[in-house]
Amino acid sequence: MSLEKLSNNQLLHLVDNGNLDSHFLENIEKEINLRGLEILEKEQFIFSSSLKIKIILSSLFLFLFHIKASSLFFIQYDKKTYRKYWMYFNIGVILKTTLFLIYVRYCL
Repeated sequence: MSLEKLSNNQLLHLVDNGNLDSHFLENIEKEINLRGLEILEKEQFIFSSSLKIKIILSSLFLFLFHIKASSLFFIQYDKKTYRKYWMYFNIGVILKTTLFLIYVRYCL
């Protein structure tokens, strides 16, 4: 595979891939240095308590909002942040479903 034919963006995305051979990564880093590019680390996003509560409470509606927000997390940050977002979403769905079933069972 010729690294010279790859675009700058493709090279930078290859560096993020953790499944590549170390020898191949060295070649990629050499090519990046030849082109004078910088490898930028993705910043970590910390979920505030208010955002967690907002995600949990709005999990049964506003689906388009959740899809757009999670997509932004996936693009701007890493997969870990994306998965955390959907974890809080799922907690909200499970919590509301459980509360609904308890209400139906004992109050109706």
